[in-house]
Amino acid sequence: MKIYRFEKRSFLRFFQIALFFSILGINLCIAAEVTLLPSLRVRGEYDDNVLFSRIVEWDDYIGVLSPDIVLRYKTPISEFETGVGLDYMQYADHDELNTTNQRYYMRGSHQVLERLKLRANASYIKDTTLDSELEETGIVGIRSDRARFIIGAGATYQLTELYELSFDYHYGDTRYDWYGYVDYVYHEAIVSLTHMLSNQRDMFTLQPYFSYYDSDASRVNNYGLSFGWMHDFTELVHLSAFLGMRYTESKYYFVEPRVIFDPNIFPPFRVVYK
Repeated sequence: MKIYRFEKRSFLRFFQIALFFSILGINLCIAAEVTLLPSLRVRGEYDDNVLFSRIVEWDDYIGVLSPDIVLRYKTPISEFETGVGLDYMQYADHDELNTTNQRYYMRGSHQVLERLKLRANASYIKDTTLDSELEETGIVGIRSDRARFIIGAGATYQLTELYELSFDYHYGDTRYDWYGYVDYVYHEAIVSLTHMLSNQRDMFTLQPYFSYYDSDASRVNNYGLSFGWMHDFTELVHLSAFLGMRYTESKYYFVEPRVIFDPNIFPPFRVVYK
């Protein structure tokens, strides 16, 4: 399977162009509802082990400045939202750890037909593996810059007043700066069939899905099926529960060095990797 990868410059150029045309289109639609939400967060903390290391335990004071801006655009048939967020992290003693996390995203939907709605999204995140992967996976590794690019598209079709069919696809590309980590891409496809009961408070969902992860170290296929129930107690209180199963196929690659005889060179031996 041929895998297409994106470079970091392509990430930023994509968002710059998309944001420009989005703002231009919003300015041309005077009748639309446009909302601009800027925000600023300031945080200070003390960390007694900034590297999460058992060997090198550095303590330090960290200041974090996080500006964000969100732009929302809404009409009776279309919705669009885009945002930019930054985290300026400054260390008091170990300034070599200073970094700036970046978050860019866009998402939107459009009612193409009375029963058909299309949607799309894209995001780019640049951060470090230390805090983010500890929070996401609970695993602590070597600190490295990481870039993630995710795009997705989907559609929802109203079969009847009580039945709805939707499809979503996502593609992701994760790159690490440190050579010890393995870059990977993933594909995910989800189909959902939803049934709303006549009381308008209960909804049942049948959801098969498939995901595929590919890297130089492994390939993983996931097949899943889940069943969900959602209930609205009030306009502000909701309950949702899902039960399902997943089947996973994994293939791992191990590289082994071998010494072979080669009469074309001197000494007549060379190392190959299998």
